[in-house]
Amino acid sequence: MKVKVIITMFLLVFAACSSDEENHILSLGKDQQVRLQEEYASPDQNLKIGVEHVDDSRCPTGVVCVWEGEATVYMYVRLQEVNELVLSTVRQPKDTVQNYEIELIDVSPYPDISREIEQKDYKVTLKVRKLDR
Repeated sequence: MKVKVIITMFLLVFAACSSDEENHILSLGKDQQVRLQEEYASPDQNLKIGVEHVDDSRCPTGVVCVWEGEATVYMYVRLQEVNELVLSTVRQPKDTVQNYEIELIDVSPYPDISREIEQKDYKVTLKVRKLDR
């Protein structure tokens, strides 16, 4: 019986120690890595964000390019209504939706000539700030 209690306590402690990213909670004002096709919510659940897909034309490692290229991130921002948002590493790294500023910090992995990156492998780092209005 004691073993069951100890195992149950261990599992509860482990679950409580899981990170915000695993719980899909947005940490406002901090860089946060998000996965494609998963939804992340602010602690108060008023804001929800999901990255739908990435178009990546960045110059791959191992290649000489005329232009550096860019990664474009297609996402949605759900407040009272759903807003489509497109951010880019070059042309538009940040935008505002209502009273939130969403900034694209990074798209990884960086392309490499020796391998193709699948959509499921991309991770996008965002910084979401609530603006005072």
